[in-house]
Amino acid sequence: MNSGLLGAIVGLLGGAVGTYLSIKNTSRPKERRFMLKTALVLWIVLGVMVFLLFIIPIPQRWLLWIPFFIVMTAMPFAILAGNKRQAQIRSEEKHS
Repeated sequence: MNSGLLGAIVGLLGGAVGTYLSIKNTSRPKERRFMLKTALVLWIVLGVMVFLLFIIPIPQRWLLWIPFFIVMTAMPFAILAGNKRQAQIRSEEKHS
């Protein structure tokens, strides 16, 4: 099997398992909705970027790495903000 294909399959499976566990480990409906929306946005953004890598011709394809770099650079900050929002939702639901 092609090692690139194997890496893609393992990466997708890891992402799918991580998404499933993130949603499964929520305790309340509001928190679950937040995780579903967050996961959906992330999967759509990354899916569109990978799709564009396959359809954009080679000279212009290099320009796609600019937004990809921005998204990947912003990812840790988005994760921290998401974790903070999830904790806020848990706190709000605990007090209501």
